[in-house]
Amino acid sequence: MKQRSLRDFDFKVRMGGAGLLLLATLCLFFLPANRGNPDAQPSAFELCMALVAVCSGCGGAALVLEGRRLFEPVSDPCTRRNVHGDETRENR
Repeated sequence: MKQRSLRDFDFKVRMGGAGLLLLATLCLFFLPANRGNPDAQPSAFELCMALVAVCSGCGGAALVLEGRRLFEPVSDPCTRRNVHGDETRENR
């Protein structure tokens, strides 16, 4: 049963990442490109759209590529302890 819940969580995380990538694509699609005029200054709305596109694209790519492994605890090699601080790692 635990294996199924992990697969469901992984699927939900990856679909959330795909949704963020879709949001980034939509923001970039509706972002006007003023390529003809090099002196054109972007408006505040255009800068916000670009910021949303970059942030959601980076986050979405991380979620799609890593899935649930993105949220697993990692060991700190300097202290040889788990991130939670309750488990010590064996000396190598």
